Amino acid sequence: MKDIEKLREEKILDKQDIISIRNYIKNTRKNIDEKHSMSIFSDSVYRIVDNNLDGISEKYRESIKVQLVKDMIINNKEGLVKYDVIDKMLSMDNKEDNYIETLTNWINKNLDNKITSNELKNYIFQQNSIKETKMENQNNKSKDIEPILENNSLNKKFIATSILSLLLIIFITKSNFPLKKDIDQSNITSVTLSTLKVVVQNTHKDIPDFFMYKDIDKNKLKEYLNSRDSILTDEPYFSTIIETSKKYNLNPIILFSITGQEQSFVPRDNKYGKEIANNPFNVFGSWIKYNTNIKDSSEIAAKTITNSLKERPLFMDPFIWINRRYAEDDKWWIGVSKIYSHIENIISD
Repeated sequence: MKDIEKLREEKILDKQDIISIRNYIKNTRKNIDEKHSMSIFSDSVYRIVDNNLDGISEKYRESIKVQLVKDMIINNKEGLVKYDVIDKMLSMDNKEDNYIETLTNWINKNLDNKITSNELKNYIFQQNSIKETKMENQNNKSKDIEPILENNSLNKKFIATSILSLLLIIFITKSNFPLKKDIDQSNITSVTLSTLKVVVQNTHKDIPDFFMYKDIDKNKLKEYLNSRDSILTDEPYFSTIIETSKKYNLNPIILFSITGQEQSFVPRDNKYGKEIANNPFNVFGSWIKYNTNIKDSSEIAAKTITNSLKERPLFMDPFIWINRRYAEDDKWWIGVSKIYSHIENIISD
């Protein structure tokens, strides 16, 4: 099955791509914090892998994505190729009876010459036979080595510990991506580990993880809003924005940040404060043109954000992307993202 073997040469992602992604983020978003930068990075990598899994059913897709990204970032693999998808699929436990058909369909989406399910079964059988032969040869070599170890004066546990320590040192020193000189490499190891954590948690195709709903310290958020003399700490405004965020799977800080950019969080001393608080997001132009209630306006704002993100290109910062649909001012995203980072840092302390 030479056609299937061609997938070993079909690239999904390599380390040069990783360098390009990091450089793109570094050059376009110079003022964001590390957490925000890593969220954008992990989301980009995750979506690249996902785009190469069309045809794989959802039952297997998520697990395959996580394993492939783990290989690239944590296991320091030189690159990912499409054949890796086959390996991950075959190594999974609890596969359903139709997994061969699923894998055949995916392979045929990536090959010019189509194969049948029976041809794939025969190919898998051949590959398993080759692997078994290699394992037998390795076991025979291990038996030859064992007497030497038994006669060695060093304790076996000490040897095992030493080997593991050596491997750990190699892993730590080599887990860094070979980034260009213009990129700070001082925190690469911790960055790659935290990136995997973000990727594993991110199960949504469109919304980056830091945009997704999460429980926040509401008391600290209220303290901050009170420091701005904001009417949004009152009810029904505060709870409604939180509830809308949860309903549309949005980080509540995103919606509050938009109110900060649009209406300075609606100060109490504004004589139109209660009217503005009905639409602090300025949906449909402004609170003057569309004066509704906080539930309606917050849901319109949330829908605008989530619908916009469904069309977001790879590598595009979500704040920049929603700017196109949300506001006429092309620098709107700068204010919103700065407010977001400021609030995030305050309530996370």
